[in-house]
Amino acid sequence: MFNGDLIDYYRSELISISNSESGDV
Repeated sequence: MFNGDLIDYYRSELISISNSESGDV
């Protein structure tokens, strides 16, 4: 039931991580 929420959380985390990584470069 909470699978969608987990996916959304992981997705936003991955997006912020990749954003900060590309921002550093």
